[in-house]
Amino acid sequence: PTPFAVTSGREDVSGNAHLPASVEDAEFMANRELLVAAQACVASRGGDGMLLIQSNVEDVAITLRALAEGVGWAPVVDGSLGPHVAEVPDDAGDGWLPERQRRHARSGLARACGEGWLRQS
Repeated sequence: PTPFAVTSGREDVSGNAHLPASVEDAEFMANRELLVAAQACVASRGGDGMLLIQSNVEDVAITLRALAEGVGWAPVVDGSLGPHVAEVPDDAGDGWLPERQRRHARSGLARACGEGWLRQS
């Protein structure tokens, strides 16, 4: 999904007024309501299904995983879907890394690595 705006306190620091204000914003397409509806859909068909959450924006992926787990989805941590991300670099080395990614890496918040974080899908 398109990421929600990055804020510092109440101030939007993303520089993009078109982004949804937060993960709780009804304009954010992967909101709680959608995750609950997806869970109900899978349950109505026998409950044998999975939800793949993908984002190339680390803080969005972390937020969505927490939101999905909060409504009852469980991460697959047994390695059956592929190898997990062992570590996430704080920068792109010689490559380019978006400011949002650098800001998240420096924040001290959770990173998208360890069990349930796939290297590729």
